[in-house]
Amino acid sequence: MRRVHTLAAALVTAALPAVGWSQPRLDPAPRPPVTAPPVNEPSEPIAILDGVVAAVAATVVTVPASIGMARAMTLASPDFLGGAIPALLFLGFAPPFAAHGLGVVAMNLHEPRRYNLWPSIFATVPLHLGAVVLGSVLGVNLRDPATLLPFVIAEAIVLPAVSITLSWVSRRPRARPPAARARSRPALDVAAVRAPLVRAAIELRSVEATPALPGIVAPLFAGRF
Repeated sequence: MRRVHTLAAALVTAALPAVGWSQPRLDPAPRPPVTAPPVNEPSEPIAILDGVVAAVAATVVTVPASIGMARAMTLASPDFLGGAIPALLFLGFAPPFAAHGLGVVAMNLHEPRRYNLWPSIFATVPLHLGAVVLGSVLGVNLRDPATLLPFVIAEAIVLPAVSITLSWVSRRPRARPPAARARSRPALDVAAVRAPLVRAAIELRSVEATPALPGIVAPLFAGRF
């Protein structure tokens, strides 16, 4: 009977963790929260400076080139109207699209898709068309550096300033990386669950090794009542 009581106590001890009771144990130390690594954000003034430099360079190159190309297209066409229309279109749209487009591309190299081509281009094109009309009234000539140089300098100042300013005003907000969330999982105390099972297994082996069992317990271990 003493062995039977010992076996019953071992089985009850092994079953207690299954119903949510176990020996008191110390909780493990809390894990530090997982934080996102620091992100080196690109410098916005450097992006704007690169955009200004690209827009100024594009304006200095395309304004005289568009004037010369428009003049060559007009002289090469036998029909004055047929040559003047494409020449005026090239003269009016090539410099603002080149200056504004290269400026936006240079800024987006630092932060992709943050600076937009639209709607800033709708302001730079009318500004350049007005400058072309004013230059034609003032007699700007490609062969006269005294009139061409001030016109190109004025365009290289005003056109990039308006283009980059409007691109900066209409820029997209800077995307923030999502913060990493710490995942806390309850720690499984393997030792607290395994110890009662080991003791129960030892008691079972000791009972099975006993040569004689009481008459009530023997049928239980034999699989019948």
